[in-house]
Amino acid sequence: MSRRLSNKYYWILTFIILHFFHYLDYVNYNPTIGGQLSNVIVLLLIVYVLTRKIDISNAASYKYVLYFMLVPMLSIIPCYLDRGQSLFISFRAFMPSGIWLLYFFLQDKKFNADKVVKVILLIAFLRIGITFVEQFTYPVYYFANRTDIELENGIIREVEIRSGFRRYLISDTFFSMFAIFFYYQKLIERHKKKIIWLILFLIACFGLYMDQSRQFLASTVGSIAILSIFSSKYGLGGKIAFIALIVGIYVGYNFLFSELASKTTEELNDDNIRVASYAFYLFDYWGGPLSIIFGNGLPGSTSDYGIEIQKLETTLHFYRSDVGIVGALNIGGICTVLVFFFYYFKVVRKNWSYMELYQQLFLISALLNIPLIFPITQGTHYKCFWAILLFIIDRTIYKKNTIHK
Repeated sequence: MSRRLSNKYYWILTFIILHFFHYLDYVNYNPTIGGQLSNVIVLLLIVYVLTRKIDISNAASYKYVLYFMLVPMLSIIPCYLDRGQSLFISFRAFMPSGIWLLYFFLQDKKFNADKVVKVILLIAFLRIGITFVEQFTYPVYYFANRTDIELENGIIREVEIRSGFRRYLISDTFFSMFAIFFYYQKLIERHKKKIIWLILFLIACFGLYMDQSRQFLASTVGSIAILSIFSSKYGLGGKIAFIALIVGIYVGYNFLFSELASKTTEELNDDNIRVASYAFYLFDYWGGPLSIIFGNGLPGSTSDYGIEIQKLETTLHFYRSDVGIVGALNIGGICTVLVFFFYYFKVVRKNWSYMELYQQLFLISALLNIPLIFPITQGTHYKCFWAILLFIIDRTIYKKNTIHK
């Protein structure tokens, strides 16, 4: 019988998550010191993984965790040949991606997956609470990804207000999505605490709504719709819960989504920057044939390639992080994109029936989001979250496989 893991390890995990999410986008976060600390954490994980004999016999995703970390690094070669960026700068740029090794730390220490889920939910409700409180404390706020900006003419552009809420977008919206999916499953299962689950579900929904992020709202409802309609696993309860959700959205549409919908309509025009960015990174910004296969790579801040990317971002507002799968293709090439879909085909498809509903919903939502967000090439915080998510999924697969044997 395995020993109960000390609570100090869960505090360590909480600290790592908060650090890679910049302490919920604390406005005085120092990126230089924070980046150095991130590298220290990654180095410790590298040493830990290399010096331990980790049992991965029951870890369904471990190969793909390594692929997600290492395959994008193949872009270092075309980045050197086509962009002239040194190997050292490229390795340094990829250093924070070593946070994928957190998955192996969790596996080796045999973290309790249920407790890890509680850590994620705690952070989810913490950011929802902070976002809500800061609606009333503005112009004083301490946590925000979107902050006031001083323009060149000296005018202060305030934090955007949409549908009556200031969009601080404290990192990151998918915490609320995770909570929504988790408590949606609780609602449609047979539990005695229905009222509690309903309250927590509605708070999570409110958190997502405060963020006013169109793609996350759409992918959340879309993933629930897909699984409710096409899955018989949760039967009538799931369908009733989904119908109630749709009825609620329909009844409150004008109040909840009218401004959000008009904002979407305004932005869908020929001059949309994101559309131009899609076209540029899909058709124009390539080196030789190797860059198509392995990608252009990650830019270092001091290299000519890095300076070029910075100019594209500051002058044209062409961000590869904004164009999802196209940005992933440009950074990591065809190989990086394929390895993500192979994970779904080889691991997700094979073990679908062993996963919890909330895990299935999150994986579906990730697919729906890939036109705008591609998890394995997004910021380091995405990689941190997905390393933890895949650990949770693998523990669930192992647990249910054991029960069925």
